[in-house]
Amino acid sequence: YFNLLLGGDEFFDNLAKNTNSYATLRQNVINKHDSYWSPVSIDEMKAYVGIEIYMSIYDLPETNDYFLADLIKCPIVQQAMTWGRYKKINQYFHVSDPTGIQ
Repeated sequence: YFNLLLGGDEFFDNLAKNTNSYATLRQNVINKHDSYWSPVSIDEMKAYVGIEIYMSIYDLPETNDYFLADLIKCPIVQQAMTWGRYKKINQYFHVSDPTGIQ
């Protein structure tokens, strides 16, 4: 249902493309390669959006609390993505076409 509710794979494909384009654009603007970045896939984008929805429902004091196994157990988040990957996707997340051409 989650996939259908948000428009199917096309929606997540657009999010992934726009996020990847924005990451490339930002790195070109500052003329520095982000060695920790790798292009986001459709499956990772689904996980990211799912984590964002989960975080909006299950509130914790800090975002990284969802990823800390010792503090509070959030296995659904911890199994979906690492804290480092979440931060990178969050850094470059872009819904619209960053070039303005769509």
